[in-house]
Amino acid sequence: MEVVFQTSVWLWMGVLLVLGQMEPQNLAAQCSCPIKHPQEKICRADIVIQGRVIAVQSSGTGHSAMGGLLEYTIKATKVFKGSESIVSRGKRIKMITSSSAGKCGVTEMAMGELYILTGLELEGEVFFSMCEWVQQFQDLTFDQRIGLRSGYILGCGFCLIDQQDNSIPGIHDNQSSVTGNICYHDPLGSAHLMIEDCESLFSKCVPQEDMEGNRCAWTESKRYNKCVAKRLKRHQAMQIKIHKKLDGKKDG
Repeated sequence: MEVVFQTSVWLWMGVLLVLGQMEPQNLAAQCSCPIKHPQEKICRADIVIQGRVIAVQSSGTGHSAMGGLLEYTIKATKVFKGSESIVSRGKRIKMITSSSAGKCGVTEMAMGELYILTGLELEGEVFFSMCEWVQQFQDLTFDQRIGLRSGYILGCGFCLIDQQDNSIPGIHDNQSSVTGNICYHDPLGSAHLMIEDCESLFSKCVPQEDMEGNRCAWTESKRYNKCVAKRLKRHQAMQIKIHKKLDGKKDG
């Protein structure tokens, strides 16, 4: 039994490294997850399910670098992505995570609650962390539910979501953001403006045909357009405030 447990620990550590969430020398550091659009989490995942928490158990002991493991039993009520040999509707599956929130472990899922979960399959076992999409189904927006059914996966393999650019969609006139297969996403810019992440909550990056051929773009809806308009208004107000402050310093 001890051999099996040690194998699971090292598999889990390997999963973290594969996902790029931790550096080998920083396994003891606090969890730090990059902000990702739900579509990105789905595209990189091996399984994507809607499932209900049936049970959870702890290993009781564990590797000092990991703080032990938690094994959730999830009853899959819907399967959006995944091998039938691992997960199917109505099937109970085991999902393994670290028992330490500081090591990115998912430690607070409520018994009996329905969640959207993504995970990585390795040697027949499913691993997940706080860096995956772990969210109560009731908290999803209408557009996120639509994206789950088909929209998000449509963009996988062709459309890229770029968070390295400083352009906030709907604010900067960046021509490269509306051509090719890249959709720019700036969640930190939205947070700086104290506004919702319009793209994560209300849109998805999918192929769209135009006169020049296929390209990728954020889908629009009344909710998305309203959010972007609010963000633009907040951005303009902040720019006016900054200019007034700079003009005041010049006059002084």
